[in-house]
Amino acid sequence: MGRPVDRDKLVMALCDRLIALPIDQRTAILDVTCADDPSLRAEVEELLESIENSGQFMVLDDQESGA
Repeated sequence: MGRPVDRDKLVMALCDRLIALPIDQRTAILDVTCADDPSLRAEVEELLESIENSGQFMVLDDQESGA
């Protein structure tokens, strides 16, 4: 059984919010947002790291996705 869709949306929303911020600001936001959920923080940090290591990230809006 996979993670709940709401959890995935939360991880993606946090990443979207944090991706353009400097590391220190990300850390401060994660300290507050994920204070009671260290696994959420780990998921967000892992995704952010993955995005940064890829050198690019995909953004699909309605036009690009064909919706």
